[in-house]
Amino acid sequence: MNRKERRAAASRDNGQLIEAGLEYHRAGRYAEAEGQYRLVLSRDRNHPDALHLLGLLAHQGGRNDLAEQLIAQAIEIKAEVSAFHNSLGMTRDAVGRTEDSLLSFDRAIALDPADPNARANRANALRRLGRFDESIAELDALIADHPDFPQAWSYRGNSLREAGRPEQALADFDKALTLAPQYIEAHGNRGNALLDLERYNESVHAYQRALSLHPRAPGMHYNLGVVLHRLLRYVEAIAAFDQALSMAPTMTEALIDRAETQRALGRPDDAAESLARAVTQRPEMAIAWYRQALVLAELGRTEDALASLNSVLSIDPTHAEALSKRAALLS
Repeated sequence: MNRKERRAAASRDNGQLIEAGLEYHRAGRYAEAEGQYRLVLSRDRNHPDALHLLGLLAHQGGRNDLAEQLIAQAIEIKAEVSAFHNSLGMTRDAVGRTEDSLLSFDRAIALDPADPNARANRANALRRLGRFDESIAELDALIADHPDFPQAWSYRGNSLREAGRPEQALADFDKALTLAPQYIEAHGNRGNALLDLERYNESVHAYQRALSLHPRAPGMHYNLGVVLHRLLRYVEAIAAFDQALSMAPTMTEALIDRAETQRALGRPDDAAESLARAVTQRPEMAIAWYRQALVLAELGRTEDALASLNSVLSIDPTHAEALSKRAALLS
């Protein structure tokens, strides 16, 4: 076998490894997928598809710095692939570089105007920037071109909801689920819209349906806890917050809301412990200090409560509730 034939055989082998990795990837067997992609890179360290897919795995696992590095390498080697730029945009959006992500999505769309994914992600980035009218307009156009693309319906629902139109949002989530009944995010988004509409029992069912499809979704457990609290189902709410925190220990919002639920159950000492963790994790978060002050005052720890209120006011000197509570404790 001459050099050209060996190169062709290696290319076929790498292609088979990539296909095997993609099958694992789609099935959620991420460790096996990573093994296939790394095997390709052990043979060809500049294989653009392996770099891109390994970067996509890193993004899905929350390792966005690594993801950006790998996907940027893939683009440096092979710059004219729309999917690479789309993935780079998703990675940048995930770390809050949303303006930068728009540039990546624009490049992806320019390379492949027919692909709906980059158009949907661009509109979603506009939503994150609070540009709801632009986001909805772009998704209107995308749905006109691709009416059977469930992601477009779900993303438009998110934009409508955040623009204060939950009824219309709910209709879009229902349409997305008609097209893709196993669409986890759409079930969760539907739960959010129902929560906005104060249709709490239906919201619980929506979150539970999402969790039946993807049990390891901390944000979904958190949202379930919020609605269970609204329904005064406090013990179940704490269990949901605990599930979220077992998967995402630094989810400060779950600690704060768990503390509020513990207070409602007459467990202020437990609430104080939750809030101590919250203010340690996010010392810049005024609401955590304020909730801590309320619990400490309830426990008769006036000096500690005043210290927490001073922390609130160092962050927000005009915080009306903190000013009022501080005056009451000093009187």
